[in-house]
Amino acid sequence: MKTQYRRSAAPFEFRKAVYLAEVTNQRAVSLSQLLMEVTIASRWSLFFHLHQHFFRDPHTIPEYPNDFSSWVHTYLAEDSVAEKLANLNLVRSMDLELVRREICTILAQHLQEMSGERHTSPENAFVFCKPRLTVLGTGRRAKTPAEFIRILRDIDSDSVGYHLFIGPRLVSGPVMNDFSLWFRQLGYARLAEKLDSFDPYLKSLKENHDFLLHLIEGECVESQEDVRDDRKIPEYRS
Repeated sequence: MKTQYRRSAAPFEFRKAVYLAEVTNQRAVSLSQLLMEVTIASRWSLFFHLHQHFFRDPHTIPEYPNDFSSWVHTYLAEDSVAEKLANLNLVRSMDLELVRREICTILAQHLQEMSGERHTSPENAFVFCKPRLTVLGTGRRAKTPAEFIRILRDIDSDSVGYHLFIGPRLVSGPVMNDFSLWFRQLGYARLAEKLDSFDPYLKSLKENHDFLLHLIEGECVESQEDVRDDRKIPEYRS
């Protein structure tokens, strides 16, 4: 690795978010109602129901990994729909409007094909929530990849989740995770591509944390890449 090929960048500020789940007045007791409410739900409500399991239990990934698929399986016993909802292509559809469209298409197609519709009781209704987010600093910042790795080894997985899922959606522009953005700015083009292309939805938050540490350690220590990429790169969000 030739040091002169690397760029400088603003220090990476490790952050995390805490949230309160705000209950809305949107409810659904059937697939048709779920379809109607998903159509009008806020983007942050969709985000909450697609991602909260990562933060609720960072060590596991459930069979039905988002609230929509879990509810359809548990309370409507529509397992074919639940399976499709569990396999939403979130890594390629970072735009939540595309995810909304995919959910609506799955529900609408199933409703067209079915002869009768199942309902659950009002007490088991799907209740739409949205997060009240507060972003907090951790007091940890990295100026170099070596410092980044040292901090990543002992930072909470919640901070990893923030930089993978929340931070990129708090700013305008292309959605890319904060890690890839920072390393790309430093000139680690190959590592940045790997950070952009891996699918965090296939693993638990803790598994993602471990995978990122292994990947970044390996690339920063062993990479012999020295080709500078001079394309314009957005600045890291400090």
